[in-house]
Amino acid sequence: MLTQTTTPTETALLPGSAEWRTAMSASKVAAALSLDHEDSPYDSPLSLWLYMAEKDPGEPDSAVKRRGHYYEPGIAAWFADEHPDWTINPSRMFRHPQHTWAVATPDRLVITDTGQHELLEAKTDRKGVFGKPGTDEIPVYYRVQGIWQMICSGLHRVHYAVLSTWLDTNAYVLDWDQAEADYVLDKAAAFMDSLPGGAHPQQPPTDGHPKTLPSMLRAHAFVATDEPVEIPREVADGYLTAYVGHKDAETAKRAAAAALLDAVGAGKRATCEGQTIATISAASETRRPALTPNNKAVKGFTS
Repeated sequence: MLTQTTTPTETALLPGSAEWRTAMSASKVAAALSLDHEDSPYDSPLSLWLYMAEKDPGEPDSAVKRRGHYYEPGIAAWFADEHPDWTINPSRMFRHPQHTWAVATPDRLVITDTGQHELLEAKTDRKGVFGKPGTDEIPVYYRVQGIWQMICSGLHRVHYAVLSTWLDTNAYVLDWDQAEADYVLDKAAAFMDSLPGGAHPQQPPTDGHPKTLPSMLRAHAFVATDEPVEIPREVADGYLTAYVGHKDAETAKRAAAAALLDAVGAGKRATCEGQTIATISAASETRRPALTPNNKAVKGFTS
């Protein structure tokens, strides 16, 4: 069971430092839960394990991650304007007292007009994955982040201020749920035990998550040898079969996309039976023309 007696740590861990690398933070915990790439877009269980085991130096900073830092002050300012009677303060890092590897640094600390201490997360939603404003319809990745922040801080509510695709700003709220918190903490603890030096060290299995292969390649760069290494036939066949199938699938994907563009003509949005299938973005000085599938259509499709 979780003990809710946490205190803020004045000095936050420096991202990329040795201590930060081996700590479980809110940005890492979704991967520790073995969520798929849709629900854990920045890490797979194996890529996180290789990073925290200090085998993978980590990927370079990305434009997507930097964007959040740029927009965070403005989104937080909007939320403050929406709640003029509340106090919105800069955040600090929290460390769980029993599980000292568990840390979190929420975007802001909130004091409501009734004196309640709560948390605030400022997010961007370029893919439209948040649900109905005012609810807890929060994507799994961000939901798990909020649960982790409550676990580490001892506070029981997280507000999400979200800048949407069309520059609308909406608010969502996530309240404490003991069962959710226990589940997340147990999974995170098991992951920490799997690291080198843990109670049950065991590298996670390989998978098809987009972050797994790049992480393995970065880790492999430190141990590569010129000597040939014999691998099992099933591994060789699996690789060659997937490689050939991928080339065939890419060819079929290009042909299907061309057929869709031909069918939509001068339109910007392709629909079928009332559902948006894809949108077409025209070229500009800063971007190429693009055909983008509708995520909801893709998730709901069965061939």
